[in-house]
Amino acid sequence: MKGLNLKRRDRVLAISVALAVLVHLFLLGIIPVPSAPPQIPVLEVDMVPLPEAQEPLKPSVAQRQSSRSSTPDAPRVQSAPVIVPPADTGIPDNALPPIASSASPSAPPVNEETSKAEAPAVPVERPKTPAELRFAALPPQGEIDYQVSLGSMDIQVAKGTLRWKIAEGRYRIDLEARTIGIARLLKSNPVVQTSEGRISPQGLIPDEYHVIGRASETDEAVAQFNWANQTLTLQPAGTVFPLTEGTQDLLSFFFQFSIVPPETEGTSRAITNGRKLDRYAYELTEKTHLKLPLGDTEALHVSRLTGLNEDSFDIWLGEKYHLLPVQIRFFARGRVLTLYAKQIRIAASGQDSF
Repeated sequence: MKGLNLKRRDRVLAISVALAVLVHLFLLGIIPVPSAPPQIPVLEVDMVPLPEAQEPLKPSVAQRQSSRSSTPDAPRVQSAPVIVPPADTGIPDNALPPIASSASPSAPPVNEETSKAEAPAVPVERPKTPAELRFAALPPQGEIDYQVSLGSMDIQVAKGTLRWKIAEGRYRIDLEARTIGIARLLKSNPVVQTSEGRISPQGLIPDEYHVIGRASETDEAVAQFNWANQTLTLQPAGTVFPLTEGTQDLLSFFFQFSIVPPETEGTSRAITNGRKLDRYAYELTEKTHLKLPLGDTEALHVSRLTGLNEDSFDIWLGEKYHLLPVQIRFFARGRVLTLYAKQIRIAASGQDSF
């Protein structure tokens, strides 16, 4: 026990001596006293969402002009074009075309104000009218097959095909009807109508209307439209009528609404069937849901306003078929003849439907 106490006193004495030596060294400045570490300042910030990316604002015209006018004597520095030498292709240098430099001393100085004045004005395109949009959207050629029925019982007596073609500002429309079944015993020859003329966003402008086979196989009638002399000549009778603006033949009138929709209020138009010239008053009566061999469709109903003893017709224009005539009904000589659309075919580009 005595030995353990001696060792403990020795350690305490050694530690005391070491501490005394360190204190003297600090006091003498031999060992520097460590300084306190610097404190980091505290930042107070508010967390806000980042703004959406925006394009850099461009200086206004007034700001650009004021900046130019504030330094009138400042020289304009133009960087010389950098010409990259071509790679070695084996072609002699004198065979290459000369490269024109914008810094050529022979080039006249560019006057910004003069160049702006001489710059051609960019034409502002006129908005297209609804008729022009319809004209552009109308298929250039196609066919409509009809089921032709007689009377209120809708007894099918014939089949018909309407064909149209539009090319280079001109049109041609054919409507051919042929009897079928028992009706062929009464009339075997087809009835063919043709209308040709010019076409524009304002509508169809016929030059000639031709119909053959109406009364017999050789029966023929022709209407010639002379717009320069403003005369309409009906052959073979040779009858001449004054030609007024907007005059149509029977076939072009049916197709006219595909470009110029019918007016909501009643109107009138001079129309020829090849034998006579008559003035047709008609009106857009109602929107109708039709059940056709083609399928169910909505149609605009255009009706002719006539007396009880006059020939007349009604037209139904398919809304989803460019207002083409999907149903036509004739009232003539006490009989009713109706054409129901069975199929509409649009000719592919470059394919002739005639």
